[in-house]
Amino acid sequence: MARGNGDWVAVHATVGVERTERLALKIELDDAAAARRAEAQIRQIIEGAQQAAVVHVGGKVVFSNASLAKLMGYASLEEMRIRGANTDHTHPDDRVMVYSRMKARISGDGSPENYEFRALRTDGSMVWLECFASRVTWNGQPASLAWLIDITDRKRTEEALRRSEKLFAAVFQATPAMLALSRLDDGRFIDVNAGFLRALGYERAAIVGRTRSEIGLYVDPDLPRRLLDSLGAACPQQDIVAAVRTRTGEVREILISAEVVRFADREMLLTVGQDITDRRREVEELRQSKTSAEFANRAKTEFLANMSHEIRTPLNAILGFSEVIMDEVFGPVGTPRYREYATDIRNSGVHLLQIINDLLDLSKLDAGKLELHETEVSLPQLVEGSVRLVRERAGSAGVAIDVELSADLPRVRADERILKQILINLLTNSIKFTIRGGRVSIGGHRTQSSAVELVVADTGIGMSADEIEIALTPFGQVENALTREQQGTGLGLPLARSLAELHGGRLDVRSTRGVGTTVTVALPPERVLAAHCVGELGPV
Repeated sequence: MARGNGDWVAVHATVGVERTERLALKIELDDAAAARRAEAQIRQIIEGAQQAAVVHVGGKVVFSNASLAKLMGYASLEEMRIRGANTDHTHPDDRVMVYSRMKARISGDGSPENYEFRALRTDGSMVWLECFASRVTWNGQPASLAWLIDITDRKRTEEALRRSEKLFAAVFQATPAMLALSRLDDGRFIDVNAGFLRALGYERAAIVGRTRSEIGLYVDPDLPRRLLDSLGAACPQQDIVAAVRTRTGEVREILISAEVVRFADREMLLTVGQDITDRRREVEELRQSKTSAEFANRAKTEFLANMSHEIRTPLNAILGFSEVIMDEVFGPVGTPRYREYATDIRNSGVHLLQIINDLLDLSKLDAGKLELHETEVSLPQLVEGSVRLVRERAGSAGVAIDVELSADLPRVRADERILKQILINLLTNSIKFTIRGGRVSIGGHRTQSSAVELVVADTGIGMSADEIEIALTPFGQVENALTREQQGTGLGLPLARSLAELHGGRLDVRSTRGVGTTVTVALPPERVLAAHCVGELGPV
């Protein structure tokens, strides 16, 4: 560098960017007389630097650059010199620390060269600054040169990370599942939660700082290695069943999920476990119970089917012989009372045969073996035939039967025998639970959705909501004075509902105590065929 008189002075200058963008400037002058001219050039370098710079001499600011003005929220360096001449932007809580260090630096007593502090901008917002400070000579006096870098975003990130880690720690300990945090390199446990300790019976001190193999945690000692290998290929891993030893040596089955997480600035393995030993045992017991129940149900179904057939043969003979005696086919029986006994035998046999038929149908339904033999069914003829079969019983009970069928009632595709059985069961029930002088009606109509509904209603004793539920349960009978006088198995309604559902339909019951009961059997639209007009059959 040239002197003013034309002589040259050796100047050795190095300008570079160090860690975290710190601007380093080192100048050596072989001639102290040239310091002032070199200082002017240094000012130009500092003035044009991207980093904020400030020089203090004797505790006062003697120099600052445009980058500092921008950092503090001023439009220009000139504005900062005018508006901020008497403004200290250092945060009040950090001023003592900043000025004590600056004073110690200027006096040569030693002070940290790198530290962080807060400052307030012109709009009142706070910024975090990282300071790189050094002792320099300024106009022949010892001074403090500080380079300032805005690290607000970094501090926010660090604070967010601290909050996240704090929240993670709180959740970690509060989670009822088994949680364990271990190092990836050697597998040593960093922490475990209360759920882990409770499930395996350990104290925390016996786990933390030790490895899985030292504890003898896994029955299969090679499982952790395979788990880590699979994590490297596809992270995370879920629903891995592992056999784990408790402190007492008991083996428990744990459902494990694992994932690599970053915690405390390190990558660690987070393992989440759930003890499924009891659940798997219950599932196995349930499976065995289900198998046993299915076996017992099959045995029951086969027994009922076999017994029904076995009983039918002698029962048919009893019915036949009783009818021979009743009709006195081979001549008078003598005493009229014998004929009455034969009538009782036949009636009891018919009732028993109906029970056997119901049981056989129920067993077939349970086994899924009751098949539909579908034909084209005329509903008016079906209703008329069903009413004919219960007419005598209704007359004996003093109950009138009304038949009211819609004129546009169509034919349906169904099993005629089963549909008739449904109607007979419903009519028999209504007659049974209707007091003498009451009425039972049976009707049929199409719905807006083109389905067909058959309705059996009575003016009988009725049921409450709870009693309806009982009546729809196989072998369930509502207990009252009238039911105790009547014979029955409690199969009528539930069997009728199952047979309706076999056709893809439904059976609904509405009833009010002391008013009566209405049962609706609905057949779906897909079973409806061409319309078949009929007239009203009228009262029977």
